[in-house]
Amino acid sequence: MMTSFYSFVAFHEVSVYPKKELPFFIVFTAGLCSVTALLALMTHRYPERMSEIAKVVRYTNIHHISNHIGKKKKEECKIE
Repeated sequence: MMTSFYSFVAFHEVSVYPKKELPFFIVFTAGLCSVTALLALMTHRYPERMSEIAKVVRYTNIHHISNHIGKKKKEECKIE
């Protein structure tokens, strides 16, 4: 059985089902893994600079937390 060359459709649109979004947990885990790998690579390549950055981040976090605790204590004193 011979079919004609012209009987074939040159182009047809493939039906595309709605794409299912990835669950948040998978996206979050992938992002967390990527950030951790990037920090490890940067720490390996530039240890002195990354230790300076870590000290700044640690100091900033401790400073903000201590200010927040101090404000709570002041508010508690005002209420009493």
